[in-house]
Amino acid sequence: MASLAMMVGLLPACLRDASPAGDLPADPPAIQYDVVRQHAEQFNVDIPARPPGSQLEMAAASYILGHLSLAGYPSFLDRVPVADTVSSTNVVGLPPSGNDPEFLVAIEYGTGDARDQTGRELGLWLELARALTAVDEEHDVAFVAMGAESVENRGTRRLAQYLLDAGLDPSVITIRTDDRAGAENLAVFGSCMGEASGTLYSPELSDSGCREIEMERGAITLAGFQETVIFGDIERMGQELFEFLTNPRS
Repeated sequence: MASLAMMVGLLPACLRDASPAGDLPADPPAIQYDVVRQHAEQFNVDIPARPPGSQLEMAAASYILGHLSLAGYPSFLDRVPVADTVSSTNVVGLPPSGNDPEFLVAIEYGTGDARDQTGRELGLWLELARALTAVDEEHDVAFVAMGAESVENRGTRRLAQYLLDAGLDPSVITIRTDDRAGAENLAVFGSCMGEASGTLYSPELSDSGCREIEMERGAITLAGFQETVIFGDIERMGQELFEFLTNPRS
């Protein structure tokens, strides 16, 4: 695995630093939504198009890898085959504790085929990862950003295979970009729909705008892993995820 200094050196000049702004402490134990917006700008403005296997997708992967490493996650790039001479990559951040992950938070970071992937979810995902280590430097949550999702969900399929090969069995929480939840609402597939996932159980969620949306079973679920998919309002999603992951309920 390359050193942190080498990984930081890989960050492209087109991506500006997204360090916390103002007089906030460097590592506050909470999600900073101004930093979420700064991360979002990196993706939405600097590299809005991130096709599978492209240099722009690799630039985004390097940015993500650098921030996960700085937040304390042992991190690496996991190759995702796309075509004979084209490869994408998943960015994997393992738990700072060194233990097998109890939970894994996944998100796609590439674009392609008119997929509506915005930077706001990626910004929340990165800031959630940082905030968790600010609360507990020895937690058991992993983070994976998936590439090449627009090509037959190759990133998700590679993640499922990686977990099987490594003998890991975390509960997976997947953050998606989807407008079907509606403004100021959340949609949770896995617990809101009555599935006994236990991954993101929140009784108050269904009483305050949780919408039941039918979704196909993806590669994670088909591989036998417990998965909850969540999307909707960024601040409500951040609040639910942060509160759950710092005090998981079953």
